[in-house]
Formats: sequence, structure tokens, C-alpha cells
Amino acid sequence: MKKIILTIIAALLAAPPAFSQQIVSSTNGEITFFSEAPIENIEAVSRSLNSVLNTETNDILFVVSIRSFEFEKEGIKEHFLKKKEEFNNKYMESDKYPTATFNGTISGAVDYSKDGVYEVTATGKLKIHGVEQPRTEQGTILVKDGIISLSGQFTVSLKNFNVEIPKLLTQNIAETVKVTYNVTYNPFENK
Repeated sequence: MKKIILTIIAALLAAPPAFSQQIVSSTNGEITFFSEAPIENIEAVSRSLNSVLNTETNDILFVVSIRSFEFEKEGIKEHFLKKKEEFNNKYMESDKYPTATFNGTISGAVDYSKDGVYEVTATGKLKIHGVEQPRTEQGTILVKDGIISLSGQFTVSLKNFNVEIPKLLTQNIAETVKVTYNVTYNPFENK
């Protein structure tokens, strides 16, 4: 997975110098999902969210490996290791669908050369579990000292992405999960 992302980033950065200054990337963003259900809440985090942003066109790409999510809860790590196995094998079928992606374009007035907080909208395609759907989501871009960060939150209905939860487990796993992300891009290089 990292090899694929690094290849994409390398290809984008190999472009002529004027173009390469428009591309920023991150390989260690954080993405969390939270499922609130009657019997238990489930939270998982990945610190391997990859993203590439073209600041000239506002095109954006996010890619996360499904297997990179960690389920942790103090004192019951073994229970959550079992949850991770179930998550990957039974629900997300991560051998068959190893990544989740968002590919889209950001709209909103953003001056990447000026410090500030910018509320933006991203429109594109979210692909999870082999199902691609159009999405429009809100986010916040922070530019500080030449460093760009992007954060936001959205919900995902599991049934819309053909993730089947057995009826016996609907008290354990919510049908809709909340997703939160935060990415800090590598700063521009002055040439």
C-alpha cells in the first residue's frame, strides 16, 4: 500500500519544478471512526492516512489501508484484537478491498500563501468496500507558517457501501459511523 502511494507522490513530484511546488503530501495523517451502539462503542484509529493536494487545482486524494486501523481500549486489548480481526475479515473484507479512498476537488476561497483558517467543501468520490459513491463534505484548511493542514468529520452509512452487519450484532455495531480526519501536509520547498 505504501509503495503505491509513494509511487503516486513520486510521479507527481517528478514533474517540472513549477508544477511540483503546487503539490503537497502527507503519509501520516490520522483518521478515526467511531461506532456508537447500545451494547458497546467501538473506536478505531489509523495514523497512516495518505493524502496528496494540488494547491493550484485544489484536486485532493486520500487513501487509507483498512488493515492500518487499530482498536484500542485500555485493559482489554485482547478483546479489541479480536474486533480488528472481525472488522478486517468479516465486515470490511480487507483482503479483497484493501483500501478506502476519496478523490475529489476542494472548493472555497483558499490562499495557500497566507496564514489563515478556511472553511471548504470537497466534492468527489468516496470508495469503501469496493463501492464508490459521490460525496460532498465540509472541512477546514489551516495555513500557518507555510504548512497546510486539513481536518473534518463526516458520517458513513455502512449499508450504502455494502458492509453487512449480521442482525444479531446490530446492538454492537452502529449502522452509521462517524469518521474524523486530520492531515498535515509537508511544507512547500522554496527553490
